[in-house]
Amino acid sequence: MCAHWRHAGTRPSTPTRGGASCCRTAARYGGRTLSRHCWPTEDADILFIAGCEQNQVQFHPQFDHIILLSAPPGTLAERLAARTSNVFGKKPEELRRVLDDVQTVEPLLRRVADHEVRTMVPLDEVVTTVLRLVGA
Repeated sequence: MCAHWRHAGTRPSTPTRGGASCCRTAARYGGRTLSRHCWPTEDADILFIAGCEQNQVQFHPQFDHIILLSAPPGTLAERLAARTSNVFGKKPEELRRVLDDVQTVEPLLRRVADHEVRTMVPLDEVVTTVLRLVGA
């Protein structure tokens, strides 16, 4: 998982580090087009966006922090098997895809991340660490 934090009001509405205008930059997600102006930042002190898409690099200049949340493959497999809120990862081919992504995609995410938080600790510790990293 790639986690992005943005402190509202700390970046100009049009990125200055080579990105396109926020309103013109869009990503395809689940068959829908999402653009930067859909993110509710006006009344947010911190905006957290999680996800991983092939074109996510075009959004990187709009974030103050990019944090990779990671866990070992065995932990991921256990969590997928145990969760009840989502069936993805229960089928062998879905689990294989997740574990393949750990090997192939996670190293790429690690290269662009400002920080990595290993998530084998309780959730409240992960949240505290992430908030400390972003200065909240």
